[in-house]
Amino acid sequence: MEIRRIEPTLDLEKLEADLTVLQENAFSRGADKAACVDAAAIIFNPELLKIVAASSDFPSIHWPLTYPKDSIQEAIEVYSRGIFLVIDSPPDMPDYRGGPIENEEHRQEYLKLYKLITDMESLSFYMGYHLSLGFATGNCRSIFCPGEQCQAMTKGYPCRHPYKGRPSLEALGIDARAIAQNLNWSTKSDSPLLAGLIMVA
Repeated sequence: MEIRRIEPTLDLEKLEADLTVLQENAFSRGADKAACVDAAAIIFNPELLKIVAASSDFPSIHWPLTYPKDSIQEAIEVYSRGIFLVIDSPPDMPDYRGGPIENEEHRQEYLKLYKLITDMESLSFYMGYHLSLGFATGNCRSIFCPGEQCQAMTKGYPCRHPYKGRPSLEALGIDARAIAQNLNWSTKSDSPLLAGLIMVA
């Protein structure tokens, strides 16, 4: 893999070529669907924040998510382009929301998504996009620390899984299903949408 230096200005033509490479990498690393998207295509739905808040019996530093001094929507709008992707969920998978994932096979599907997002974020970074930012689906505590309290919620203690545990789209109020529908991707209303987003530049 070529490791590039960080350029002082953004080359839009090069960015588009790199997004195609990233999209191909998403497929090769296990994504079932992947598309290059504009920041304007990221749909925020405040109702999702209410759903997450109502499903807070298994809390983590990322569920529900609170940034009292920052707006994630404003941060996303600073970017121009990214990659939106989906891993198809098993047909029998329920929507765990932020709660524990009792089925180990289902938890492995979430782990697969989180690893994919981490790998894609890292790849973007080494391609010279040092502010690349990735989000996944679900409560990271359910996926990485199902039998433990979220250590990062205790003042002075770090996350047990730094650079792996990360905010989810729904906890940010991002409507992954609406984005997928705008891309004309078929989604199952009775199954969770295992979606991820990497804002590249």
